[in-house]
Parts: sequence; structure tokens; C-alpha cells
Amino acid sequence: MLTTFCFTFLFCLCSLCVLGGPGGLAAGNEDPPAIGSAWRLWCQGRIDEARTAALAVLEKDPSHSEALHLRILTSFATGKFEECAVDFEALDDSYHRYTGLAPVIVDAYLHLNRPADAAALGAKTGQPAGVRKWLDKRSRRPLKVKLDETTVIPFTESQIPLDLMPAVPVEINGLPLIANLDTGGAFLAMAPGMAQRLGIETSIHGVGLANMTRVTYLKGLADELRLGGASLANVPVDVIRFPEDKPLPPGLEDLLVVGTNVLEQFFTTWDNGNKRLVLSPRGRESSRKKHLALVPPDRSEMDFFYLADHHLGALGSINGSDSLFFHVDTGLVLMDGQGRQAALAATAKSIKKWGIPYESGPFIDGTVSIALGPLEESGHIIHAAGMKSISWQGLATEATLSHGFTKNYVWTMDFDNRTWLFTKVE
Repeated sequence: MLTTFCFTFLFCLCSLCVLGGPGGLAAGNEDPPAIGSAWRLWCQGRIDEARTAALAVLEKDPSHSEALHLRILTSFATGKFEECAVDFEALDDSYHRYTGLAPVIVDAYLHLNRPADAAALGAKTGQPAGVRKWLDKRSRRPLKVKLDETTVIPFTESQIPLDLMPAVPVEINGLPLIANLDTGGAFLAMAPGMAQRLGIETSIHGVGLANMTRVTYLKGLADELRLGGASLANVPVDVIRFPEDKPLPPGLEDLLVVGTNVLEQFFTTWDNGNKRLVLSPRGRESSRKKHLALVPPDRSEMDFFYLADHHLGALGSINGSDSLFFHVDTGLVLMDGQGRQAALAATAKSIKKWGIPYESGPFIDGTVSIALGPLEESGHIIHAAGMKSISWQGLATEATLSHGFTKNYVWTMDFDNRTWLFTKVE
């Protein structure tokens, strides 16, 4: 029985938390506590408040490097990728965190599908050789996306039960396959054997974390991905090589994941009620209207935030606690001995901090209330053993929310407006 599976990569999520104070500020006229307070808001996941505080500093000193740095991060998190690039160009390259901030702008260019700009910046700022090689390859073979009208793709069974991690039929390099949907993944993720079958050339890129195991991380490009009526060319592929003493769980060697960066190319609905994925072209109002006509009308709306290249975050709470910053990862599958899927995973330390009784064991059963924005549910089990938060530029998530929570909703991802639309599945 599958008890734990997570194909999420925590690779190159840089941790940088600048709280201000002596030695923590660049030269400027602003009183140190003001920018220090802004950084503290950022590190707590209070992104909109952090942006407001940074803007207040910049009103008094437009060249304040720390405030520009923070505005860049809040622009990225709120999907304003063009603004990231503009602010970075205005930042003095003598700023002591200039090079460390460059990967954020590289990711912003990639979100904008400007790989040539990403490659040029990677070279200029001396990024690691493996990163530069990968960006050059992306530049030579840029992603291309085509979808003429709304397409509906039914969920299908895979080696993971549909209720735990939905899957859809796809075609990669002409080969029909089944791919699981995972907001914790980037574009495509697979094991080395699958990449070999598909004729995808890969090169070692570094190390990462998958299924809570340290793995070798390779990258390549798929010539073509077909997803319903959508076609994508030159699609990035993450290939995961597990150590010989900790292989991928049996039956999952052929697991294939379609992640956030594929879904990001479209106006996307994850319809758990009708068990289907609905995709429409982005930025086309006629397609949007047709698409929304397929979605239940009683919708709750909330913002989501970007972290690094593909991770998604949102504000929520546990048992009515103050706002917490969650990582939303539908690829996290954690099951107890009765086959029930945990809706949330966090460290034991965090769980105790929220006032939830906990002694030992990985699962907590009972009356825990979980809220994601305006959505609130009770009665879920949560996982409390060994799951650490992800940290990006000092913003650390409090917990990871899984498909165990989101499967109860029809939810639409509007990447143009950076909003989620949720309707409860009846």
C-alpha cells in the first residue's frame, strides 16, 4: 500500500531573510526599523503588507536598495514579472545582494517565456555552470504553446488512485501516456527510464528532494507534449534519479507528472466534481467566458502567490490561528494505515505551536480546522512527522496543503489575475 509519495522538488529555493538592524541595511536615508519591519512582514508571508511598507520607504528614497530588493520579491510573488525586471535594472550592481537576487529575475524571465534574457542574465551574474548550460539550451529551444479553443480532458486512472492524485491522458514525443497532475512540480517530471523511452537527452543539473529523499536532478527537453487540444513544444523535463539504496517505491518507476508550469500556460480549471481538466487560451475574453460557463457559478475567490519557478502559496489558518502561509502541493500523498489521505503536512514543532495536542506518530486525527482563504473545513487528518517548510528568499511556508484538501473543490487557476476560484463539490 502506498503510504508516502511526493514528487515535489525543493531545488534552488534560496533562503534569505533580511530583518534589518545593524549591518543588515544598505545605505539610505530611511530609518532602519521601517525597512526592517517590511522584511519581517515578508518573512511571515504577509506579502501585500510587505509591499506597502517597501513602497513607503521608496517614496522617501527611490534608490533605497533594500526597499527595491523587497519590491522585486513582492512583484514576483504577485505575478508582476515585468516589474521585477525593470526594478532589477534600476538596482546598482554593487548592491551586496545583487548576485543573490539574480536567480529571481532569471525565474521571472522564464515565467515571461523570455529564455534568451534569462540566459544573458545568468551569464552576466555568474550563475553556476549547470544553470547557464540549461538556460542556453532553453534559449535555443524556447517553449511554444498552441491552444485554439477550450479543451476538456477527462481524468483517468493511473498507478496512483484517482482520489489521491488525479491523472490525465497525454502524448509526449508521439507516445500515449498517463500523467498525474501536481502543483508541486514544474513542467514535466519523470524517472530516468521514462526519459530514455521518450528519447529525451538529459544532463545532470544538481541535487533535489523527491519523496523526502535526496536525489540526483537532471534536466532535458521534450520535443512535444499534447494535452487534449493543446500542444506544447520544447517542454522542460525534470528527471529524478533515486539512490540505489532508496529507490522509487515499487510501481512508480513509470510515474509521469504534469506540473504548475504546464498549467500556467492556460486558463485552467481542475474540476474534481466532474473529474476533468479544462484548459483555455490565456488572455482571450471570449474563451474565458466559454470556459467559466462550464464551471459552477457559486465561486469563492482568493489570491495566490508565486514562489521561485513553480511553487504556489496562499494564506490560510489552522484552528482559527493568525494568517499562515501555505504551500499548495497536490503531489503530496500521505496516507495513514486506513488509507485516508492527509490534507496538510507540517512539522511537529509547528503543530504544537498551533495548540494542537500531539505526542507522537505521523498522523493526527480529530477536529482540526483548516482554512484556505475563505474556505474552511474540519475533520481532516494531518501529517506531523518530518515535513519541513520550503523557504524562498526568506519567506518560509508554515505547512503544505495537499490534494486531500483541494479535492473537495472545483478550482480555477487564473494566472493572468493571480486568483483562484473555488466551488465546493457537492
